Amino acid sequence: MRSLLIYLKDYKKETILAPLFKMLEASFELFVPLVMAAVIDVGIAGRDKPYIVKMCLVLIALGIIGLVCSITAQYFSAKAAAGFGTGVRHALFKHIQSFTFTEMDTVGSSTLITRMTSDINQAQSGVNMVLRLFLRSPFIVFGAMVMAFTVDVKAAKIFVVVIPLLSVIVFGIMLITMPLYRKVQSNLDSVLLTTRENLAGARVIRAFNKEPDERKRFERENQALTDAQKFVGRISGLMNPLTYIIVNGGIIALIGVIVLPVTSGDTALRALRLTLSETLHIDQSTNAKRMGLAAPVFVLVAGIIVWAKMDTDGFNILWRYFAWSNQTLSLFAFLAITVWMFENGKAKYCWVPLLPGAFYAFICSSFISNATIGFNLPWAVAYPIGAVLTVAYVVAIVTYGKKRAARAALNH
Repeated sequence: MRSLLIYLKDYKKETILAPLFKMLEASFELFVPLVMAAVIDVGIAGRDKPYIVKMCLVLIALGIIGLVCSITAQYFSAKAAAGFGTGVRHALFKHIQSFTFTEMDTVGSSTLITRMTSDINQAQSGVNMVLRLFLRSPFIVFGAMVMAFTVDVKAAKIFVVVIPLLSVIVFGIMLITMPLYRKVQSNLDSVLLTTRENLAGARVIRAFNKEPDERKRFERENQALTDAQKFVGRISGLMNPLTYIIVNGGIIALIGVIVLPVTSGDTALRALRLTLSETLHIDQSTNAKRMGLAAPVFVLVAGIIVWAKMDTDGFNILWRYFAWSNQTLSLFAFLAITVWMFENGKAKYCWVPLLPGAFYAFICSSFISNATIGFNLPWAVAYPIGAVLTVAYVVAIVTYGKKRAARAALNH
């Protein structure tokens, strides 16, 4: 790779300006969440319409400047990549002209044609991608993590876990597949060589009745190429589902850290009223009926608050129950998703919500078994109870999900 970088020496300005403008674009993108936070915290909270309008104009300006930087970076990276491809192509052609006939036959004209065309085009595209995206991605990822710490330290810790995991997966798969792709390239050269030899020597092959042998040879080499491509494709294909799981796991964690605490006030009381009315089939069509159901809820909450105020350790105990209830809420959410997937013909993907649900089942059951606010059992007893309840959770969900799936199949 170092020997190829010399062909960028005439494009030093472009190779510097392209990633620089990409970093500027990324920087303007990173400012957008801060501007939105200012709009919510200052403008909307203070009902300051001029401030909101000003911040919206700032957002538009950031978008326009980011677009200009992106187009400029694209121009410089394309110019550098095209010049790089031209230089490599000229140097390779000059080198090929110095080959002897023996060296030409050893390497094979099919290999040389592949090197002159598709390989150089891939190298040119690689230079373009590196200048545009490869240097931008680390900056935007780690910049987002740093900016997240300025907004919410607790939520930003999720980035600290997710980003290294993504890096390990991406670079690990790249390191594994790079030598395998070289093998694929070698197999492709063999197929091209066989094809060229058969086209050039078609009369000789027919004269000596070698068509069956050449056909078997081509099928053998083509099968080797197909098998190599499938193998490396399966490994490369792991990148999408693995990164999908990690990214969505991070999103779920962010929801647990940010969204659930937001819904712990009056929104939670309203949700409790709606849940009770739905479960108990209580009519809520008029304001009087809504107040009739909401009043007992408010009285119960007021009683809990009064008790917490009178007890010196009341709020600590209450908060522990509340934290455990939040985790248990996640458990029931995973339960509902798993059953829904069974019922809607997606049983083969039910393990996606079932595994985190089983994890939450073990954590919640073992915690409440050991905690002082729960059954106060020793860990030696709490862990086996958690394991048994987790197994029961999985078996019950799978059994019930299959019943719902069978019922749905009959209805259809």
